[in-house]
Amino acid sequence: MTAKVLIVVPPDFDRRYKYHRQMRGGIGYRQLREPAQHGTRRSIHPVMDVLYTAALVREHGHSVTVDDDQFRESETYEDYEAALRAGLDGAPDVIFVRLALPSLLTDIEIARKFRQLWPASTLIAFGPLFASPDVVDYVADQRAFDAIVVSELESVVIELLDGAEPASVQGVYGIKDGEWLSLTPEPMYTDMQALPFAAYDLVDFQQTQRLTLQTQRGCPLACNYCPYYVAQGRKFRTKTAPRIVEELSYYYQQFGARQFVIHDPIFTLDRNRVEALCQGLIEANLPIEWECESHMAHLDKKLLELMYRAGNRQLAFGVESGSEETLKQANRQFQDWDKVTSNIEDCKRLGIKTIAFFIIALPGDTLPGILRTFDLAEKLGASASRFNLPSSYPGSGAYDVAMASGLLDAEAFAGDQGDFLVQLVTEGRQSTVAGIPISYSESLTDRQAILLQHVAQHRFSKGGSGLGRVVSNMKAMIYLALARLNGLTEPSGGCARLDPQSK
Repeated sequence: MTAKVLIVVPPDFDRRYKYHRQMRGGIGYRQLREPAQHGTRRSIHPVMDVLYTAALVREHGHSVTVDDDQFRESETYEDYEAALRAGLDGAPDVIFVRLALPSLLTDIEIARKFRQLWPASTLIAFGPLFASPDVVDYVADQRAFDAIVVSELESVVIELLDGAEPASVQGVYGIKDGEWLSLTPEPMYTDMQALPFAAYDLVDFQQTQRLTLQTQRGCPLACNYCPYYVAQGRKFRTKTAPRIVEELSYYYQQFGARQFVIHDPIFTLDRNRVEALCQGLIEANLPIEWECESHMAHLDKKLLELMYRAGNRQLAFGVESGSEETLKQANRQFQDWDKVTSNIEDCKRLGIKTIAFFIIALPGDTLPGILRTFDLAEKLGASASRFNLPSSYPGSGAYDVAMASGLLDAEAFAGDQGDFLVQLVTEGRQSTVAGIPISYSESLTDRQAILLQHVAQHRFSKGGSGLGRVVSNMKAMIYLALARLNGLTEPSGGCARLDPQSK
Protein backbone atom coordinates (compact mmCIF):
# COMPACT_ATOMS: atom_id res chain seq x y z
CA MET A 1 0.00 0.00 0.00
CA THR A 2 1.38 3.42 -0.98
CA ALA A 3 1.70 5.91 1.87
CA LYS A 4 1.81 9.69 1.72
CA VAL A 5 4.90 10.51 3.80
CA LEU A 6 6.07 13.84 5.22
CA ILE A 7 9.58 14.10 6.71
CA VAL A 8 10.07 17.27 8.72
CA VAL A 9 13.03 19.19 10.11
CA PRO A 10 11.08 21.68 12.26
CA PRO A 11 11.79 25.41 12.52
CA ASP A 12 13.17 27.24 15.51
CA PHE A 13 12.17 30.86 15.85
CA ASP A 14 14.79 31.95 18.41
CA ARG A 15 17.13 33.89 16.15
CA ARG A 16 19.64 34.49 18.93
CA TYR A 17 21.06 31.06 18.14
CA LYS A 18 22.65 29.28 15.23
CA TYR A 19 21.49 25.65 15.09
CA HIS A 20 23.63 22.73 13.95
CA ARG A 21 21.32 19.72 13.76
CA GLN A 22 23.62 17.61 11.58
CA MET A 23 26.71 18.18 13.73
CA ARG A 24 27.95 16.14 16.69
CA GLY A 25 26.93 12.91 15.03
CA GLY A 26 23.47 14.33 14.36
CA ILE A 27 22.71 15.05 18.03
CA GLY A 28 23.35 18.71 17.26
CA TYR A 29 24.27 21.80 19.21
CA ARG A 30 23.35 25.46 19.19
CA GLN A 31 25.55 28.52 19.43
CA LEU A 32 24.85 32.08 20.50
CA ARG A 33 25.08 34.62 17.70
CA GLU A 34 26.23 38.20 18.02
CA PRO A 35 23.26 40.59 18.41
CA ALA A 36 24.05 42.21 15.05
CA GLN A 37 23.51 38.81 13.39
CA HIS A 38 20.01 38.20 14.76
CA GLY A 39 18.39 39.66 11.67
CA THR A 40 20.55 37.72 9.19
CA ARG A 41 19.95 34.31 7.64
CA ARG A 42 21.53 31.37 9.42
CA SER A 43 23.74 28.91 7.58
CA ILE A 44 22.26 25.66 6.28
CA HIS A 45 23.56 22.22 7.25
CA PRO A 46 21.70 19.49 5.32
CA VAL A 47 20.42 16.74 7.64
CA MET A 48 21.65 13.54 6.06
CA ASP A 49 19.44 10.90 7.68
CA VAL A 50 16.46 12.91 6.40
CA LEU A 51 17.71 13.02 2.82
CA TYR A 52 18.82 9.38 2.73
CA THR A 53 15.53 8.25 4.29
CA ALA A 54 13.51 10.26 1.77
CA ALA A 55 15.39 8.65 -1.11
CA LEU A 56 14.75 5.19 0.36
CA VAL A 57 11.04 5.86 0.89
CA ARG A 58 10.68 7.07 -2.69
CA GLU A 59 12.64 4.08 -4.00
CA HIS A 60 10.03 1.80 -2.40
CA GLY A 61 7.17 3.52 -4.21
CA HIS A 62 5.79 5.81 -1.51
CA SER A 63 4.98 9.49 -1.99
CA VAL A 64 7.40 11.60 0.05
CA THR A 65 7.77 15.29 0.87
CA VAL A 66 10.74 16.74 2.76
CA ASP A 67 10.14 19.99 4.62
CA ASP A 68 13.35 21.33 6.20
CA ASP A 69 12.72 24.84 7.49
CA GLN A 70 16.44 25.67 7.34
CA PHE A 71 15.85 26.35 3.65
CA ARG A 72 12.92 28.66 4.43
CA GLU A 73 13.70 30.03 7.91
CA SER A 74 10.16 30.93 8.89
CA GLU A 75 9.90 33.86 11.29
CA THR A 76 6.60 32.81 12.92
CA TYR A 77 4.63 29.62 13.31
CA GLU A 78 1.82 31.08 11.20
CA ASP A 79 4.24 31.67 8.32
CA TYR A 80 5.62 28.17 8.73
CA GLU A 81 2.23 26.46 8.74
CA ALA A 82 1.05 28.36 5.69
CA ALA A 83 4.16 27.43 3.69
CA LEU A 84 4.04 23.82 4.86
CA ARG A 85 0.41 23.31 3.89
CA ALA A 86 0.96 25.00 0.54
CA GLY A 87 3.59 22.41 -0.28
CA LEU A 88 1.38 19.41 0.51
CA ASP A 89 -1.37 17.70 -1.43
CA GLY A 90 -3.72 16.94 1.45
CA ALA A 91 -3.01 15.39 4.82
CA PRO A 92 -0.01 13.05 5.10
CA ASP A 93 -0.53 9.47 6.28
CA VAL A 94 2.73 9.41 8.23
CA ILE A 95 4.80 12.31 9.56
CA PHE A 96 8.39 11.63 10.57
CA VAL A 97 9.74 14.47 12.75
CA ARG A 98 13.54 14.78 12.97
CA LEU A 99 14.37 15.87 16.52
CA ALA A 100 17.73 17.34 17.57
CA LEU A 101 18.84 18.16 21.09
CA PRO A 102 19.34 21.94 20.63
CA SER A 103 15.84 22.34 19.19
CA LEU A 104 14.16 19.66 21.33
CA LEU A 105 11.50 21.85 22.94
CA THR A 106 10.48 23.56 19.71
CA ASP A 107 10.45 20.23 17.86
CA ILE A 108 7.97 18.80 20.36
CA GLU A 109 5.75 21.87 20.22
CA ILE A 110 5.66 21.71 16.41
CA ALA A 111 4.65 18.04 16.66
CA ARG A 112 1.73 19.03 18.90
CA LYS A 113 0.65 21.50 16.22
CA PHE A 114 0.79 18.70 13.64
CA ARG A 115 -1.54 16.67 15.84
CA GLN A 116 -4.07 19.48 15.68
CA LEU A 117 -3.62 19.99 11.93
CA TRP A 118 -3.78 16.34 10.93
CA PRO A 119 -5.36 14.29 13.75
CA ALA A 120 -5.53 11.14 11.60
CA SER A 121 -1.82 11.18 10.71
CA THR A 122 0.70 8.93 12.46
CA LEU A 123 3.43 10.99 14.16
CA ILE A 124 6.86 9.36 14.54
CA ALA A 125 9.90 10.94 16.21
CA PHE A 126 13.44 10.00 15.20
CA GLY A 127 17.04 11.23 15.41
CA PRO A 128 20.43 10.28 16.90
CA LEU A 129 19.59 12.06 20.17
CA PHE A 130 17.49 8.99 21.09
CA ALA A 131 20.69 7.05 21.76
CA SER A 132 20.23 8.47 25.27
CA PRO A 133 17.60 6.70 27.43
CA ASP A 134 17.09 9.99 29.29
CA VAL A 135 16.02 11.68 26.06
CA VAL A 136 13.75 8.76 25.12
CA ASP A 137 12.08 8.96 28.53
CA TYR A 138 11.60 12.72 28.32
CA VAL A 139 10.05 12.67 24.84
CA ALA A 140 7.88 9.68 25.73
CA ASP A 141 6.53 11.58 28.74
CA GLN A 142 5.44 14.43 26.48
CA ARG A 143 2.94 12.13 24.68
CA ALA A 144 3.35 14.12 21.45
CA PHE A 145 4.15 11.12 19.21
CA ASP A 146 2.75 7.71 18.30
CA ALA A 147 6.22 6.14 18.03
CA ILE A 148 9.85 6.92 18.84
CA VAL A 149 12.62 5.49 16.64
CA VAL A 150 15.86 4.75 18.47
CA SER A 151 17.31 2.86 15.49
CA GLU A 152 18.76 4.74 12.54
CA LEU A 153 15.61 5.55 10.60
CA GLU A 154 16.88 4.23 7.26
CA SER A 155 17.15 0.75 8.77
CA VAL A 156 13.48 0.50 9.84
CA VAL A 157 11.46 3.05 7.86
CA ILE A 158 10.16 0.64 5.20
CA GLU A 159 9.05 -1.86 7.83
CA LEU A 160 7.11 0.91 9.58
CA LEU A 161 5.52 2.08 6.33
CA ASP A 162 4.57 -1.49 5.47
CA GLY A 163 2.30 -1.50 8.52
CA ALA A 164 4.34 -3.20 11.25
CA GLU A 165 3.33 -2.42 14.82
CA PRO A 166 5.96 0.07 16.05
CA ALA A 167 6.75 -1.87 19.23
CA SER A 168 7.52 -4.99 17.17
CA VAL A 169 10.19 -3.21 15.08
CA GLN A 170 13.74 -3.30 16.38
CA GLY A 171 14.73 -0.10 18.15
CA VAL A 172 11.24 1.42 17.94
CA TYR A 173 8.93 2.33 20.83
CA GLY A 174 5.15 2.35 20.38
CA ILE A 175 2.17 2.81 22.68
CA LYS A 176 0.32 -0.35 23.71
CA ASP A 177 -2.47 -0.29 26.28
CA GLY A 178 -1.51 3.27 27.16
CA GLU A 179 2.14 2.47 27.89
CA TRP A 180 5.32 2.86 25.87
CA LEU A 181 6.78 -0.48 24.80
CA SER A 182 9.57 -1.83 22.61
CA LEU A 183 9.97 -5.59 22.25
CA THR A 184 13.55 -5.19 21.01
CA PRO A 185 14.87 -1.81 22.21
CA GLU A 186 18.43 -2.26 20.96
CA PRO A 187 19.02 0.05 17.97
CA MET A 188 19.40 -1.25 14.43
CA TYR A 189 22.05 0.42 12.31
CA THR A 190 21.96 1.24 8.62
CA ASP A 191 23.67 -0.77 5.91
CA MET A 192 25.54 2.18 4.40
CA GLN A 193 26.36 0.39 1.16
CA ALA A 194 22.65 -0.22 0.48
CA LEU A 195 21.61 3.42 0.84
CA PRO A 196 20.36 5.25 -2.27
CA PHE A 197 21.81 8.66 -3.02
CA ALA A 198 20.52 11.52 -0.86
CA ALA A 199 17.35 13.16 -2.20
CA TYR A 200 18.73 16.68 -2.64
CA ASP A 201 16.11 17.31 -5.31
CA LEU A 202 13.47 17.42 -2.52
CA VAL A 203 15.04 20.51 -0.91
CA ASP A 204 16.31 23.81 -2.26
CA PHE A 205 19.87 22.48 -2.52
CA GLN A 206 21.03 25.56 -4.44
CA GLN A 207 21.00 27.49 -1.17
CA THR A 208 23.85 25.36 0.14
CA GLN A 209 27.43 26.23 -0.73
CA ARG A 210 28.46 22.57 -0.41
CA LEU A 211 26.60 19.27 -0.54
CA THR A 212 27.12 16.87 2.34
CA LEU A 213 27.38 13.10 2.15
CA GLN A 214 28.22 10.30 4.55
CA THR A 215 30.48 7.47 3.47
CA GLN A 216 30.75 5.85 6.90
CA ARG A 217 29.06 5.73 10.30
CA GLY A 218 30.16 4.35 13.64
CA CYS A 219 33.44 4.79 15.49
CA PRO A 220 35.27 1.85 17.15
CA LEU A 221 37.56 4.24 19.08
CA ALA A 222 34.65 5.04 21.43
CA CYS A 223 36.13 8.07 23.20
CA ASN A 224 34.29 8.69 26.44
CA TYR A 225 33.13 12.21 25.58
CA CYS A 226 32.50 11.77 21.85
CA PRO A 227 28.98 12.29 20.44
CA TYR A 228 29.75 10.28 17.28
CA TYR A 229 30.12 7.10 19.28
CA VAL A 230 26.90 7.84 21.17
CA ALA A 231 24.91 8.67 18.04
CA GLN A 232 26.23 6.05 15.62
CA GLY A 233 27.48 3.21 17.79
CA ARG A 234 30.80 1.44 17.76
CA LYS A 235 30.37 -0.70 14.64
CA PHE A 236 32.30 0.71 11.69
CA ARG A 237 29.96 0.69 8.66
CA THR A 238 31.05 1.97 5.26
CA LYS A 239 30.26 2.42 1.61
CA THR A 240 32.81 0.96 -0.79
CA ALA A 241 35.11 3.23 -2.77
CA PRO A 242 33.30 2.59 -6.11
CA ARG A 243 29.96 3.39 -4.47
CA ILE A 244 31.27 6.71 -3.14
CA VAL A 245 32.70 7.66 -6.55
CA GLU A 246 29.32 6.83 -8.07
CA GLU A 247 27.53 8.99 -5.46
CA LEU A 248 29.80 11.99 -5.96
CA SER A 249 29.51 11.64 -9.73
CA TYR A 250 25.72 11.60 -9.42
CA TYR A 251 25.64 14.81 -7.35
CA TYR A 252 27.98 16.52 -9.81
CA GLN A 253 26.06 15.46 -12.89
CA GLN A 254 22.55 15.85 -11.44
CA PHE A 255 22.98 19.04 -9.42
CA GLY A 256 26.18 20.59 -10.76
CA ALA A 257 27.75 20.32 -7.29
CA ARG A 258 31.50 20.92 -7.12
CA GLN A 259 32.02 21.44 -3.36
CA PHE A 260 31.40 18.63 -0.87
CA VAL A 261 31.63 17.86 2.84
CA ILE A 262 32.28 14.21 3.68
CA HIS A 263 30.71 14.10 7.12
CA ASP A 264 32.20 10.95 8.68
CA PRO A 265 33.52 10.54 12.24
CA ILE A 266 37.00 9.51 11.04
CA PHE A 267 37.19 9.50 7.26
CA THR A 268 40.64 7.88 7.06
CA LEU A 269 40.08 5.07 9.56
CA ASP A 270 40.29 2.48 6.76
CA ARG A 271 43.35 3.50 4.75
CA ASN A 272 42.81 0.96 1.98
CA ARG A 273 39.30 2.29 1.37
CA VAL A 274 40.51 5.90 1.26
CA GLU A 275 43.31 5.05 -1.17
CA ALA A 276 40.87 3.20 -3.45
CA LEU A 277 38.41 6.10 -3.28
CA CYS A 278 41.07 8.66 -4.16
CA GLN A 279 42.29 6.57 -7.07
CA GLY A 280 38.70 6.24 -8.29
CA LEU A 281 38.12 9.99 -8.11
CA ILE A 282 41.36 10.71 -9.95
CA GLU A 283 40.38 8.27 -12.69
CA ALA A 284 36.87 9.74 -12.90
CA ASN A 285 38.46 13.17 -13.36
CA LEU A 286 35.63 14.94 -11.54
CA PRO A 287 36.17 18.72 -11.16
CA ILE A 288 35.23 18.66 -7.48
CA GLU A 289 36.73 19.62 -4.12
CA TRP A 290 35.91 18.10 -0.76
CA GLU A 291 36.66 18.32 2.95
CA CYS A 292 36.63 15.78 5.75
CA GLU A 293 37.38 15.09 9.41
CA SER A 294 40.21 12.73 10.28
CA HIS A 295 42.74 11.60 12.86
CA MET A 296 46.35 12.63 12.40
CA ALA A 297 47.54 9.16 13.38
CA HIS A 298 46.18 7.79 10.10
CA LEU A 299 47.82 10.32 7.80
CA ASP A 300 51.23 10.71 6.19
CA LYS A 301 52.80 12.52 3.26
CA LYS A 302 51.93 9.82 0.70
CA LEU A 303 48.24 9.63 1.64
CA LEU A 304 47.88 13.42 1.87
CA GLU A 305 49.32 13.82 -1.62
CA LEU A 306 46.86 11.24 -2.93
CA MET A 307 43.95 12.95 -1.17
CA TYR A 308 44.93 16.31 -2.64
CA ARG A 309 45.08 14.88 -6.16
CA ALA A 310 41.58 13.48 -5.57
CA GLY A 311 40.19 16.92 -4.58
CA ASN A 312 40.70 17.22 -0.82
CA ARG A 313 41.15 20.87 0.16
CA GLN A 314 40.29 20.96 3.87
CA LEU A 315 41.08 18.63 6.77
CA ALA A 316 39.73 18.96 10.32
CA PHE A 317 41.12 17.04 13.28
CA GLY A 318 40.95 16.98 17.07
CA VAL A 319 43.87 17.74 19.38
CA GLU A 320 41.83 18.66 22.47
CA SER A 321 44.69 19.56 24.85
CA GLY A 322 48.42 19.95 25.30
CA SER A 323 48.20 18.64 28.86
CA GLU A 324 49.21 15.00 29.32
CA GLU A 325 46.97 14.62 32.38
CA THR A 326 43.95 16.05 30.56
CA LEU A 327 44.50 13.78 27.56
CA LYS A 328 44.88 10.79 29.87
CA GLN A 329 41.53 11.47 31.52
CA ALA A 330 39.92 12.01 28.11
CA ASN A 331 41.32 8.67 26.91
CA ARG A 332 43.23 10.36 24.07
CA GLN A 333 46.21 8.10 23.42
CA PHE A 334 47.77 9.85 20.43
CA GLN A 335 50.30 12.57 21.37
CA ASP A 336 52.82 12.42 18.53
CA TRP A 337 53.02 16.18 17.99
CA ASP A 338 55.97 15.86 15.60
CA LYS A 339 53.80 13.73 13.30
CA VAL A 340 50.94 16.22 13.55
CA THR A 341 53.30 19.10 12.73
CA SER A 342 54.77 17.18 9.79
CA ASN A 343 51.29 16.41 8.42
CA ILE A 344 50.27 20.06 8.74
CA GLU A 345 53.41 21.18 6.92
CA ASP A 346 52.64 18.72 4.12
CA CYS A 347 49.08 20.09 3.94
CA LYS A 348 50.41 23.66 3.67
CA ARG A 349 52.76 22.64 0.88
CA LEU A 350 49.95 20.92 -1.00
CA GLY A 351 47.28 23.56 -0.44
CA ILE A 352 45.05 21.72 2.06
CA LYS A 353 43.57 23.93 4.78
CA THR A 354 43.84 22.42 8.29
CA ILE A 355 41.50 23.07 11.23
CA ALA A 356 42.59 21.94 14.69
CA PHE A 357 40.00 21.58 17.46
CA PHE A 358 40.77 22.03 21.17
CA ILE A 359 38.66 21.87 24.35
CA ILE A 360 39.22 24.18 27.31
CA ALA A 361 38.53 23.13 30.94
CA LEU A 362 38.25 19.37 30.54
CA PRO A 363 38.74 17.21 33.67
CA GLY A 364 42.35 17.46 34.81
CA ASP A 365 42.90 20.80 33.08
CA THR A 366 44.76 23.60 34.86
CA LEU A 367 45.69 27.14 33.92
CA PRO A 368 49.30 26.13 33.17
CA GLY A 369 47.96 23.17 31.18
CA ILE A 370 45.78 25.42 29.05
CA LEU A 371 48.71 27.75 28.43
CA ARG A 372 50.64 24.70 27.23
CA THR A 373 47.70 23.94 24.95
CA PHE A 374 47.92 27.46 23.49
CA ASP A 375 51.66 27.03 22.96
CA LEU A 376 51.05 23.67 21.30
CA ALA A 377 48.46 25.19 18.97
CA GLU A 378 50.98 27.80 17.87
CA LYS A 379 53.68 25.15 17.41
CA LEU A 380 51.41 22.97 15.29
CA GLY A 381 50.59 25.90 13.04
CA ALA A 382 47.23 24.76 11.65
CA SER A 383 45.41 27.09 9.26
CA ALA A 384 42.83 27.65 12.01
CA SER A 385 42.66 26.66 15.69
CA ARG A 386 39.23 26.51 17.33
CA PHE A 387 38.70 26.30 21.07
CA ASN A 388 35.44 25.03 22.58
CA LEU A 389 34.19 24.50 26.11
CA PRO A 390 33.24 20.99 27.31
CA SER A 391 29.85 19.42 26.66
CA SER A 392 28.31 16.25 28.08
CA TYR A 393 26.23 14.54 25.43
CA PRO A 394 23.40 12.47 26.94
CA GLY A 395 24.24 8.81 26.46
CA SER A 396 28.01 9.28 26.69
CA GLY A 397 30.19 7.93 29.48
CA ALA A 398 31.15 11.48 30.39
CA TYR A 399 27.47 12.38 30.86
CA ASP A 400 26.78 9.30 32.99
CA VAL A 401 29.72 10.00 35.31
CA ALA A 402 28.92 13.72 35.52
CA MET A 403 25.33 12.93 36.50
CA ALA A 404 26.36 10.30 39.04
CA SER A 405 28.98 12.57 40.61
CA GLY A 406 26.77 15.63 40.84
CA LEU A 407 28.86 17.67 38.41
CA LEU A 408 25.66 17.84 36.38
CA ASP A 409 22.63 18.43 38.58
CA ALA A 410 19.25 18.41 36.87
CA GLU A 411 17.48 19.11 40.18
CA ALA A 412 19.39 22.39 40.61
CA PHE A 413 18.37 23.53 37.15
CA ALA A 414 15.65 26.19 37.05
CA GLY A 415 13.73 24.72 34.09
CA ASP A 416 12.34 21.28 33.38
CA GLN A 417 14.24 18.24 32.11
CA GLY A 418 13.85 19.38 28.51
CA ASP A 419 15.42 22.78 29.24
CA PHE A 420 18.25 21.00 31.03
CA LEU A 421 18.97 18.74 28.05
CA VAL A 422 18.94 21.68 25.63
CA GLN A 423 21.39 23.66 27.74
CA LEU A 424 23.85 20.76 27.65
CA VAL A 425 24.43 21.41 23.95
CA THR A 426 24.24 25.22 24.07
CA GLU A 427 27.58 26.87 23.37
CA GLY A 428 28.46 30.46 24.16
CA ARG A 429 26.94 30.76 27.64
CA GLN A 430 28.24 33.96 29.16
CA SER A 431 27.43 33.08 32.78
CA THR A 432 26.86 29.99 34.84
CA VAL A 433 23.52 28.24 34.39
CA ALA A 434 22.49 26.53 37.62
CA GLY A 435 22.99 22.79 37.41
CA ILE A 436 25.23 22.95 34.32
CA PRO A 437 28.92 23.75 34.72
CA ILE A 438 31.06 25.49 32.16
CA SER A 439 34.34 24.19 33.57
CA TYR A 440 34.73 20.44 34.05
CA SER A 441 38.02 20.93 35.90
CA GLU A 442 38.47 21.05 39.67
CA SER A 443 41.21 23.65 39.16
CA LEU A 444 39.33 26.15 37.00
CA THR A 445 36.24 28.19 37.77
CA ASP A 446 33.46 28.69 35.24
CA ARG A 447 34.50 32.33 34.92
CA GLN A 448 38.08 31.31 34.17
CA ALA A 449 36.94 28.88 31.48
CA ILE A 450 35.00 31.67 29.72
CA LEU A 451 37.90 34.11 30.00
CA LEU A 452 40.37 31.56 28.67
CA GLN A 453 38.14 30.91 25.68
CA HIS A 454 38.25 34.67 25.03
CA VAL A 455 42.04 34.51 25.27
CA ALA A 456 42.08 31.79 22.61
CA GLN A 457 39.66 33.67 20.34
CA HIS A 458 41.90 36.74 20.28
CA ARG A 459 45.27 34.98 20.38
CA PHE A 460 44.38 32.77 17.42
CA SER A 461 42.31 35.26 15.46
CA LYS A 462 43.26 35.19 11.78
CA GLY A 463 41.53 38.44 10.98
CA GLY A 464 43.19 41.78 10.65
CA SER A 465 46.78 42.95 10.45
CA GLY A 466 48.84 45.80 11.79
CA LEU A 467 46.82 47.71 14.40
CA GLY A 468 44.05 45.09 14.40
CA ARG A 469 46.51 42.36 15.28
CA VAL A 470 48.01 44.50 18.05
CA VAL A 471 44.53 45.10 19.52
CA SER A 472 43.73 41.36 19.45
CA ASN A 473 46.99 40.56 21.24
CA MET A 474 46.27 43.19 23.89
CA LYS A 475 42.77 41.78 24.46
CA ALA A 476 44.24 38.29 24.83
CA MET A 477 46.67 39.59 27.47
CA ILE A 478 43.89 41.37 29.37
CA TYR A 479 41.62 38.31 29.38
CA LEU A 480 44.52 36.15 30.57
CA ALA A 481 45.23 38.54 33.41
CA LEU A 482 41.55 38.44 34.41
CA ALA A 483 41.62 34.64 34.27
CA ARG A 484 44.59 34.59 36.66
CA LEU A 485 42.80 36.98 39.03
CA ASN A 486 39.58 34.96 38.98
CA GLY A 487 41.53 31.88 39.97
CA LEU A 488 42.72 33.73 43.07
CA THR A 489 39.35 35.19 44.08
CA GLU A 490 36.79 32.49 43.21
CA PRO A 491 36.36 29.00 44.65
CA SER A 492 36.82 26.17 42.17
CA GLY A 493 33.80 24.13 41.17
CA GLY A 494 33.86 20.46 42.17
CA CYS A 495 34.38 17.95 39.40
CA ALA A 496 34.62 14.18 39.49
CA ARG A 497 37.21 12.48 37.30
CA LEU A 498 35.57 11.33 34.09
CA ASP A 499 36.76 7.74 33.92
CA PRO A 500 37.49 6.95 30.24
CA GLN A 501 36.37 3.35 30.78
CA SER A 502 32.97 4.20 32.17
CA LYS A 503 29.92 3.90 29.94
